[in-house]
Amino acid sequence: MKNAASGSDSGKNVLCIGDLGWKEERKCDLRYFFHYEGAEFVNLGQNRPRHALDRLVSLSEAKKRFLSGQYEVVVAGSIPTPFLNPRKGFLHRWGNYAGRMLHIPSVREAIRGEQMLKLFSPRLVALDLEDRPIIDNHRFTAGRLCQLFFKRELPQNPANAFLYTTDKNEDNGNIPRQPFFANFIEKLRPISIGVEPSILERGKSRAWEKTSDVFFVGRVANRPNRPTGMKQLERLREEGFRMDLPQTKVNRADFFERCAASLSVWSPEGFGYDCTRTYEAAAMGSVPILQYPTIQRHAPLVDGKHALYYGVEGDELYQTLRHWLARPEALREIGRAAQEQVARHHTFGQLAQYVVETAKATFASAPLAPR
Repeated sequence: MKNAASGSDSGKNVLCIGDLGWKEERKCDLRYFFHYEGAEFVNLGQNRPRHALDRLVSLSEAKKRFLSGQYEVVVAGSIPTPFLNPRKGFLHRWGNYAGRMLHIPSVREAIRGEQMLKLFSPRLVALDLEDRPIIDNHRFTAGRLCQLFFKRELPQNPANAFLYTTDKNEDNGNIPRQPFFANFIEKLRPISIGVEPSILERGKSRAWEKTSDVFFVGRVANRPNRPTGMKQLERLREEGFRMDLPQTKVNRADFFERCAASLSVWSPEGFGYDCTRTYEAAAMGSVPILQYPTIQRHAPLVDGKHALYYGVEGDELYQTLRHWLARPEALREIGRAAQEQVARHHTFGQLAQYVVETAKATFASAPLAPR
């Protein structure tokens, strides 16, 4: 029997270790692998695991299976060990440490799991799906031991991922001169935030009638890039274009319906550039409207083919939309292409497969990094 997600035998060939205690799937670093049949999981979080409960194994059992050759790839997500982050203030640093130490049994297991990364090192990859472009210091152990490090929000200049992490890293020109960071940079690979498969299924469930031209709902306060854009969208509304710009929150079901009913969805940068909204809009067959990228991207949505891009200067958002809204059939075609691009590359299952295939190719083609 073949594994539909991985194309491999139905046995579990991928081990994932990290915090599985997140209530929402989309907040867990290991979320892609919940949709990959060939994965087993070790929970190293302080809370009881909430995901993949039928595929959990103990750390001891994972060690035995790794040594027997069962796992081809080991994936490390966030491992919540007590850690005095040098980038935090004194009280924040020690408060976080003390809070972690209140959960002594789980702390011991997390420390043991992090120590075991050395054993897993020849087959180890790491996932960092946080919003920030900086790689947090607590991930440096995994970064040192892994063969590949997949980073969402990976800066176009990868050295910038380590700015201000040490007192030597205030200048990105100094970062590649340090052997640890030079080696780390070579391991970095981009990955997208992706979309839950069920959302794509909803988008493909029927042909949606397009009743608006542009849809946007979201916070504007404390997002300096958004008020200027909103003024440009309101200008288009004054000119007679169909703008769906609710001023209050909408529930998730309504959000997806309105995405599908709109030719395009404005997806400005939020906590990170690579926004969930972008892939949700595309999954619903709508054209994402995006700022020019500030990060490296995996399987990017291409300008004029899967999405539309604009510069933040002047009224470029208005000008870009004004041009394309005069071509509604072209926008429909771009929306269909965006949906197919998401189906091929950006569902959680496809992203898990990308990690595994990239890892296997790396292990097969290059000598393993010395430790």
